[in-house]
This record gives sequence, C-alpha cells and structure tokens, in this order.
Amino acid sequence: MLSKLRAQTKFWIWVVGGAFVLTIVFAWGMDYSGGNTNPVLGKINGHKIMIQQYQAALQESYQAQRQQLGIQELDDAFVEFVQEQTWQQMVDQILVNQELRKMGMSVTADEIIFVLRNNPPAVMRQIPEFQTDGIFDYQKYDAAMVHPDFLNFWITMEQQLAAWLPQEKLGHLVMSTALVTTAEAEESYRYRNERVAAQFVRIDPDSRPDSTLTVSPDEVRAYYDEHSDEFIEPAKVDMNYVLLYKNPSPRDMAEMEGEMAYVQTSLQQGSDFGTLARMYSKDTSAGDGGNLGWVSPGDMVSSFDSAAFLLAEGGVSEPVLSEFGWHIIKCDSIRDAGTDSEQRALRHILFKEEASPTTLDSITALLDDIREIAAVEDFTTAAQRFNLTVMSTGPVAQGGFVPGIGFEAKALNFGFANQIGDVSEVFEHLSAYYVLQVRDKYDEGISEFAAVSDQIQQDLLYEKGLAALESYGRDLVSRLQVAPEQFASIVEAEGLSADETGTFTRNDYVGGIGRDPQFIAIAFNAPIGEVTDLIQSGDSWFIAKVTEHTEVTTIGLETLIQSEKELLLNQRRQSAYSTWVRGLRLQARIVDNRSLYFY
Repeated sequence: MLSKLRAQTKFWIWVVGGAFVLTIVFAWGMDYSGGNTNPVLGKINGHKIMIQQYQAALQESYQAQRQQLGIQELDDAFVEFVQEQTWQQMVDQILVNQELRKMGMSVTADEIIFVLRNNPPAVMRQIPEFQTDGIFDYQKYDAAMVHPDFLNFWITMEQQLAAWLPQEKLGHLVMSTALVTTAEAEESYRYRNERVAAQFVRIDPDSRPDSTLTVSPDEVRAYYDEHSDEFIEPAKVDMNYVLLYKNPSPRDMAEMEGEMAYVQTSLQQGSDFGTLARMYSKDTSAGDGGNLGWVSPGDMVSSFDSAAFLLAEGGVSEPVLSEFGWHIIKCDSIRDAGTDSEQRALRHILFKEEASPTTLDSITALLDDIREIAAVEDFTTAAQRFNLTVMSTGPVAQGGFVPGIGFEAKALNFGFANQIGDVSEVFEHLSAYYVLQVRDKYDEGISEFAAVSDQIQQDLLYEKGLAALESYGRDLVSRLQVAPEQFASIVEAEGLSADETGTFTRNDYVGGIGRDPQFIAIAFNAPIGEVTDLIQSGDSWFIAKVTEHTEVTTIGLETLIQSEKELLLNQRRQSAYSTWVRGLRLQARIVDNRSLYFY
C-alpha cells in the first residue's frame, strides 16, 4: 500500500488541497503587479483580484467540472455559470479572510497535529489508500503518517490545515447562533412524515375546449388602447454575419493520421506507452502517461468501453473512434477477471480531429480580409468574393439569443455600441470565429396595433376560456359537496377523469399534480371525505376529496426526534453562515471590472 500511495502522493496533494475550499491560495492576500500584462480585475474592500488569479481559478474550476461531469468540453451556458460561480467564490473567500484577520483568529501547531492524528478531514478519509473495503482504516493512515517518504505530503497538509482551521473556528462561531428546540424538532418531524391521499379532478382548457367563445375587433382595439404599456418593444439590433467553424483542414487530418500511424508503429516496436502518451495525447491524462486508473464496465463511452474490455493484460488496441476522437488503449492490469466486479487499469493516447493553430490563423485571416474589403465595398460583396454566405440575426434585444451564434454578449454589445454599416473585429466562439456588420437598429417603442392584434385576440380568447372554466368548476364543486360519496361517478358523467394521488407528504411530488403548494396545503387541512373548494394552479383548476390522512405521533420516538433535531440544526447553521456572508457582501466595497476583459 505504501509504495502505491507514494507513487500517487503528488496527485493526492492536489486532490486534498483542492477539497479545502476555504483555503484557495488567492484569498490569502496574494497580489500581483506588472501593469497592463496583469490588470486589476476587481477590488474587495481594497484587496486586489488580478486577472491572472481569476484566470488560474477559472482553469481549476473548468477542470474540476469536466472531471465531475466526465466530459471533455463545457457548453457556452455552463462556461458562463462556472465563470460567475468562480468569481462569487473568490469574493466570499476574500471577505471571510478579511474577517479572520480582523478577529485575529489563528491555530497552533499542536492543534494542527491533533486534528491530523485524531480527526482527519473527511476528504482524507475518502482516499482509497487509507481505506479497507471502502471504510477509513486508521492503521493505514497512521502508517503513512510516520513514513519518511511522505514528509512533503504531510507538510502540505499542515499548511492546508493552518489556513483552513481558523476558518473552521469562525464558521462554528457564526453557526453557533442557530438553535433548535425539541418542540420544533417534533413539529418538523410531523411536518415531514404526515401523509394524505386524495381523489381529484383536473379542469383545464384541454379537458373542456370551448369553440363557442368569440372576441370582437372592438374588444381587441380597446384592450390595445388600455394596455399600451404591455406592448413596449425594447431596443433591438439586426446584424449580418459570416461565421466559420473551427473545422480541421485536410492537412490537419492527414497530420493526425500520420501521428497516429507513427505511434502505432512505435508501440509495435516496443516504445514506452507512457512516453508516447506524454508526447502525443490530447487528453488531460497525457501528463500522467495516459493513465485512467481502474475502470469498470460502463464507466467510459460505449466504443471505448467495448474495445478496452476485449484486451488481454498488457494488450494495446487498434485506434478506436469515440465522440472525443481516436483512442489507442492499453490494458495494464486486470483484477477480478470474469466477475461482476471486474476492473481494468487502463491508459490511452487520444488523437483529436481538431484544427491546428495554422488552420485557425488562416480562418481568422480570411475573416480579416472580409473586414478590409467591406471597409471599401459592401459587406455581402466582400463575403461573396470568398464564396461565403452572409446570414442575418434578425432583430435581437440586448441579452437575447442571437440566431446562428447563441447567447453571445460580445456580439450584441458590438451591435448596440456601433452604427449601421459598421463591421466588427473577428470574434471567437467556442467552436467558431465570426465577424459582424450592423444591418439595422430599432429604438424602444410601442408596437403597432396591426403587429399585435392577432396575439391580443388569442390572449383574450384564452382569458375568456379560463373564466368559463372557473365558472364551470365552481358549479361542479357545488354538486360534489352535496354528494361527496359520488365523487367519481359525478366527475365521470361530466366526461372528466377522477384520479388518485396516492399517499404523499408535504415535501413529495404528488402524482398527477406535481409540487403545487396550494393543493398540498389544502389537502392537509381538509377533513377526510369532504370535497374542497376550487383550487387554481396556473391555467388549471382542481377539485379534491381527501380519502386518507395518516397523523404522526412523536411519543416514544426520542431517537428519531433527536435525528430530526440534528437535521434541522444543520440546515439552520448553513443558513446562518450564508446570511452572515451575505451581510459581509452588503457592507463591502466591491469593484467588478470583468466586463472590461470578459464578455
């Protein structure tokens, strides 16, 4: 075990270090200088966040998300989410550390050693080499602690704890304000475990369509005149654009195929797989010789999985195509062969069908040529010189979806900031480059009546239909409340369906209903056997009859109540901490310059 852990020490330092979220290096007052090469991205109460810090944190966040999701690339929407999440985490971390310095919180070397020996953090307990049959094994952990080969590992862990433990102390101090009484725990337990069941009928436009409803032209015009504020159109911009995808050229494909053939030949001649992986693989595992660790059937995409589990121990596959590219796979070892728990230690070399830097340069150069010609001639004429098609976004409001491009703030920022006829620089998208020309601009204003009259008519018909359904529902409630025992027969005689929810708690998804808080609240307060009043949910109405109500007693359930108390206390502690951090934000002077450098 020790030899294996020693070989992976560098990896686990990274994993454990990354797990102490509150010990991110940038938060401990790290600063940079260097003028325009590393500008200030923001300030938190005067503390600078440099652009290099943010970019480094982003790369770690991207890598963590790719590993967690098991994908090679993140889509644009998720990239934006990670960017915002990373920024907010940096801000919160700096604010917390500023409070730590104000309060003078620190830890002693003895406290750090005590934690390492007696209460190792959960992330260290999860390291497989410190476990036996999936359970933390202190003997293995203790053996590694006293082994001289792991001196650097433990030095790193001590440094992490020196940064983390003061924040742990502060967290406990803040969260100690959260309290839960036994009575509150009992009420919470009842609330979460009490159950009801009901019969119900849904009344909606689909169940009772009405073709007799009409809306006159005068009604449409009157609505338009009285609700003109509803028809204000935001300012919009219409743009032409030429977009070129980052597709590999025939030369790129030939070079990839040549590299792949060379690697195959080298492997056949006995070259080291790990060395070739470091030189040629396009995967993040390249630096580790293509190592993927122990893999179970189904862990990888199907084509990779099928090829990998046909290899003998020490075997190397022919190139295998997957959605990520071409793989040459090696099986280093097999354990539990032929059983349901079979695993294989795999490595791979990934070859991607991707554009080379030279090809990307040629794409951007072509778009630059279009820009230069468009400065003299028409944008469309410039594109046609290169047999390229000019497409139009159509009118798009700020923050909207740009057809053909996506949610690209930089494209819209250009359009709104420039004049008709202006041509943009070359913009880079995740999978393409593009250049824009402002085609037309539209000021904010009230839509013409002719443009919205059809929609008004449809909306008024819809509203009349809902009103008719509500009136019908109230009449049906009256009849059902007189004869609740005939609930199903009365409903079915109307051509509607009497359905059953099954039993549910206040926190459950209710069959046929969903998580509708009004329906659930009424059901838990209605007497068994009585028909409820009409319950509205969106464009539907429900009528229900509770058929079962299981009360919960807390007598003799001390253990369960204590467990509920701990659950509720943890929730309140987390809420207290989040509220405290939000308070720091409200009082902080936060300068955010990301819009100057990122779109």
